[in-house]
This record gives sequence, C-alpha cells and structure tokens, in this order.
Amino acid sequence: MYKLLRVLDILGITSPDGTLPKEIGNLIHLTYLRIRSTNIRKLPKSIGKLKNLLTLDYWDVFAETEVQVPNVLWKLEKLRHLYLPNEMGGSIEALKLHTLKDLISLWGVGGGDWTRKEMGRLSSTLSKLYVHRISSKDQLKAVLDCPSMTENGCMYALALEWYGFKMKLDALSSKQGLRKLRLIGQAPDTSYNHDQLLFPSNLAKLELYYTKLERPETLSQLGKLVSLKVLKLSKDAYIGTKWCCRKEEFPALEELKLTSLPQLEDWDIEDGAMPCLKKLSIVSCIKLKRMPEGLMFVHGLEKLHIENMPTSFSTRHQKIKEYSDEASSEGEDYHITEHIPEVIIQDYSCASFR
Repeated sequence: MYKLLRVLDILGITSPDGTLPKEIGNLIHLTYLRIRSTNIRKLPKSIGKLKNLLTLDYWDVFAETEVQVPNVLWKLEKLRHLYLPNEMGGSIEALKLHTLKDLISLWGVGGGDWTRKEMGRLSSTLSKLYVHRISSKDQLKAVLDCPSMTENGCMYALALEWYGFKMKLDALSSKQGLRKLRLIGQAPDTSYNHDQLLFPSNLAKLELYYTKLERPETLSQLGKLVSLKVLKLSKDAYIGTKWCCRKEEFPALEELKLTSLPQLEDWDIEDGAMPCLKKLSIVSCIKLKRMPEGLMFVHGLEKLHIENMPTSFSTRHQKIKEYSDEASSEGEDYHITEHIPEVIIQDYSCASFR
C-alpha cells in the first residue's frame, strides 16, 4: 500500500539515530518528498532509486554535525526542484547535478570548489538559485556565468551569500531577466559615480543584508526601478544617516521593510513618492528620530508595524489614555499615521494595536 505513495511530507519529527531509513528507496512512485524541521542529518543512498521524484525539499535540518547527502541525486533525472540544507558542509563537493536537465529550482548549494566545477555544467532551465558560502570572486563569477544566467537563460530568482571580499553591485546589472534578488554580503557603493550604478531593471523584489551601502544616491537609483514592489533593507544594508525619497521614486513599491539600520537618523518622503505603498515595517532602527512627515500623503498605506524602537519614537504615534477621566492624548506625530487602518507597535516592554 505505502509503495504507491506519491507525496510524502516528513515534518518536525525526531529520528533516534538522525537518519532516514533506507526503505525510503522502495517508494518508487514518489513525486514529492519534503523533509523539514527534523534532526535527520543523513540521507540513504537508496534515495537514488526514486526515479519519479520531481521535488526533493531537504531545506531545514536541526543537526549539531554536518548533514550528509550521498552523491546519488544525479540519478533523479526527472527532478525539477531541489532544496538542500546549509549544514551540508564538505559533502557538497562530491555532489553532481549536471544530469538534471529539467531542474528549475536549486536552493542551498555551497560555494568552494563545487561552485567552480559544477555551476557551468548546470541546466539552463534553472530559474531559481541560492548559492551560499561564496568565498572568492572567481566563485562568484562562476555563478554569474552559469548557463541559466546568460542572455538566453531562465534565471528569475537569485540569492547570493558571500564573505571575505566585496562584491561590485553592477555585476548583476546585465541580468535583466531577474525579478527577485537577495544579496547577503558587503557591496559598498562609495566607489561609484551617480550615473554608473545600475540594477537589473525588471526587479520586482529586492532584499539586501550586510551590503553596507553608504550613499543616499544609491537608494535613489533603486527608486527608479519601475517594477519594484517589495524592498527589504536589513542588518546594515544601508549605513548612511539620511535618506530622502524624492517625488516619483518607487512608483510601484507596495511593501517596505527597514530592519536593523542602526545609523539611519533622518528619513523624508516627498509628496508623490511611494504612491502604491501598502505595508511598512520599521524594526530596530534605533537612531531614527521620527516618522517621515510625507507618510501622511501615502493614502493607500494599510499596515504599519513598528518593533523594537525606542519608546521616544513609538509614543509619538500612539494615543495615550488618561485613566482618571477616560480622556486620551495623541502623540506628537499621530497626525502622520492616523490614516493607516492597522498600526502595530511592539516595543521592548509591550505591544499596542491601534
């Protein structure tokens, strides 16, 4: 009976020995296998028998030691979506994936020699790729020159994580097929002139972490991306002290999240900027003095989330009730955010909803 299974979702279990039974290879009709939020740190070689598998999702593993994936995945020639755990470590080096001619998603492969040897052999059908632990510029070049990243490639969503060197932001400017981009690593912008720094023009979603951008002009360049709907700047992505969103910048932006930008002090929004913004989140930007006055002109804003901000910032947007006579007073900047239907303020001690 179980041999006829086509979908198997293993979620949140704890294995006594941290392994998956070799009998998994008997489920030859499986098309979907997900192993998530488990302590399973070793897959059996019999997994190479799952010739009908279309999706192998092995992304999230709780393990104190390196995860081991046997070099048998190349046998799964129908595989389209492969998600591998960050904890693979050295076992990635033996993995061969170039036989997977229909592969669409490859999420979680590590850098190192594997990147130099295998990236150029991967299928041009790849449209979703995440490569982490990139430790040199030649490894990065191997990723950017892979078949799916060329002019005729299918790359749609790309996530890169690197360390030990600084990436030039314009390295991706020619990748016009990209719609979603996540960058994790230093990519300083101080060496660019205003008209030299370019981003893929069709981006709809952009997430930056640790990039350490310094120039407000760089954010203005992002504001010219007419298709950009989601922007997340997190963990020192921007280390400048000022940011002004000019009129007509970010014309399609619907969601903006600013997290852990500890140097940002002054933020302004001109009337006409971010006209489509619906969700705004400000988290742990501890030096930000106040909410932009121009936010009151963003009439379509539906949700504002303020978290882990100084009390002096949060109280400016709250109604404070005087319990003695049931009266209430408005914070100094309440007029800026009063038009927003849902306002959630979570500071270090409490949460309030308006």
